[in-house]
Amino acid sequence: MKKETEENKNQKNADEQSNSRSDSEDAKFIKVLKKIMADRNLKQLSLAEVLGIRQSQISNWLNGKSQPTYASLQNIKDKLKVRVEDFFE
Repeated sequence: MKKETEENKNQKNADEQSNSRSDSEDAKFIKVLKKIMADRNLKQLSLAEVLGIRQSQISNWLNGKSQPTYASLQNIKDKLKVRVEDFFE
């Protein structure tokens, strides 16, 4: 039983470390997307129209409720003429 508890503790620590990395990546993505929107005077609805997605999806990204898929990142890259790498460097 004790070994199982230690394994659970180790897994929890690993999960927390993984989440902190993705939180950092999320924060970078959000910051860059907001800057692009501001630079181009795009509101959530107009960005959604450009990308062909729902405004709620943009809102979820900006509020950290969800992350863009690889396909969404490619769509952003293609439609906004930006580098995907800029979101995560």
